[in-house]
Amino acid sequence: MKNPIIYALEEKYKDLEYDQQQKTIYQDLNSQISDLEKQKIKNPQINNGDWVTTIRDYAVDHGKDHLKNNYKIISKTVKAKNIYNSGDSVLEYGYSI
Repeated sequence: MKNPIIYALEEKYKDLEYDQQQKTIYQDLNSQISDLEKQKIKNPQINNGDWVTTIRDYAVDHGKDHLKNNYKIISKTVKAKNIYNSGDSVLEYGYSI
């Protein structure tokens, strides 16, 4: 399953050649990450399009391995109709309201 954010950025920059598209997407994501790091979120929420999992240990492992231990796990009970999966992993979902 392609991350919805990456998909949206690829669509946004689809008129660029591949190398320039990838460079621009990388810069765009870094800018978004920098903006988010500047914000102090006191009550984080699960947002439309966020990556989610139904297995807490999987989220912990992902945070340790891919986010250099700089992560928070947010727990929320949602309806099954609000999570979607591309079929390539039973552990990774997107959240959509």
